[in-house]
Amino acid sequence: MKKSLILLLLLVSSLSVSAQKKEPKRGYRGFFDIEAAVSSWKIADNYHITEDGGQIFDNVHRRSFYDVVYSTSHGYQFNRHFFLGAGLAIGGNDFYDMWLLRSFLHIRTDQTFGRFTPFAELRTGISTENFGCFYFSPTIGYRFNFGYRTNLNIGLGMTLHTTGSDREDVTFYYDSGELVRIAVGKLPAVKPYFTFRVGIDF
Repeated sequence: MKKSLILLLLLVSSLSVSAQKKEPKRGYRGFFDIEAAVSSWKIADNYHITEDGGQIFDNVHRRSFYDVVYSTSHGYQFNRHFFLGAGLAIGGNDFYDMWLLRSFLHIRTDQTFGRFTPFAELRTGISTENFGCFYFSPTIGYRFNFGYRTNLNIGLGMTLHTTGSDREDVTFYYDSGELVRIAVGKLPAVKPYFTFRVGIDF
């Protein structure tokens, strides 16, 4: 039993050492990720018009909204530290209650400090949210290197969307005319979303 345990420990140790030495190689590299992004908006349940033509909002409160996005990107690994590629993403936007589609430029750097393998990346491009907007998403994370070609990546970051509007409220309706929600207050020029991303590279 003792010998079996020692052999098992040696095997795990050898695998971790080989995984430690595995670095991104020059050539093609691809990614597949699932992303969740969360933000909050000031929302009114409804509104009514006063006798003098003014607009009063009912039950104004702050509510969280989220995106869930599936993405894939492909490009070239120039050396063990630098990757450049392009990608597409599709998902759902809870605030606008619509599907979203993105195209983006993907820049990434992988680093190795002993057994520690962090990465930093930037995704920037165009999204159909807000009926067409620019977005910018920096992320830092960790690459779990198993010693094989496929690795696990987990990252945290921020996704910034352009949303600018001169109106003091924006009302969303379904195609049938049913009220979806009312965003109260002037929309910010840029809206931040806290972003969690998990995926694989290959």
